[in-house]
Amino acid sequence: MLGTVEVLMLAERYYFDPPALRFDLGQPYRFRMLAADVAHGASIQFGEGARMIRLAAGTETELNVTFTRPGSFLVYCTSYCGPGHDGMQARITVA
Repeated sequence: MLGTVEVLMLAERYYFDPPALRFDLGQPYRFRMLAADVAHGASIQFGEGARMIRLAAGTETELNVTFTRPGSFLVYCTSYCGPGHDGMQARITVA
């Protein structure tokens, strides 16, 4: 059994940090996400579906994920956070 890997992700106007992540197929991950300034959202696209997370300012939110297929997956903000909102995204690559 594989142990869960902790992944820290920060949401702040108008970016996610880190902007790119590389994960192993079948490995369990625990996202620990924090909105540093205002409320944000994070949608992780899994191809045919997505997981949406609401991120309240200053509150850590956790999400457990195991990627079951390889690919490149988009993470984007789902809560309007200002004029740079449309470009707020990150990329997850699973191999």
